[in-house]
Amino acid sequence: MGVAGILFEEGGIEDSDILVAAILHDTLEDTTLKVGEIEGIFGKKVLSIVQEVTNDPGLSSEENKRQQVKHAPYMFLGAKLADRLYNVRDLRNPPPDWSESKVVAYQQWEKKLLEALGQVNEPLEKALKSELNQDIAF
Repeated sequence: MGVAGILFEEGGIEDSDILVAAILHDTLEDTTLKVGEIEGIFGKKVLSIVQEVTNDPGLSSEENKRQQVKHAPYMFLGAKLADRLYNVRDLRNPPPDWSESKVVAYQQWEKKLLEALGQVNEPLEKALKSELNQDIAF
C-alpha cells in the first residue's frame, strides 16, 4: 500500500492499473500467487508492471541488481522509483541485523539505480535524492 500511496500522493499517478500493480509489486516474490492468477484477476497490464519490478529468484542478489540497471530504460519506472523510495524511507529505522556498512551499501546501490532510471517522474526523483542524502541514525 505504501508504494501505491507514494505513486498517487507524491508522483501524481492516477492510473488504476499502475496503482494496483504497485500494491501487488512484491506478490510474486513474497507469496505463492502465480503469474496466471495475477493476470486472470487484474489483467495483462497489471501483470506486466508487477513482473518488471519483480526480482528473479533464480539469480543472486548482485545479479538481480545488475539486471535492474540493465533493464531500467525499458521499464515502467514510476513503480520502480516509488518502490525504491519506500524502501529507502524504511532505512530511517534499519532492521536490527543491518550494520551501518550494509545501509551505506544499500544507499549507494539506490543512487546507482536512480542514475540508470533517468528522467521518469520529477517529484519522485527529487524525493528519492533527498532521502538518499539524509544521514541514518544508528
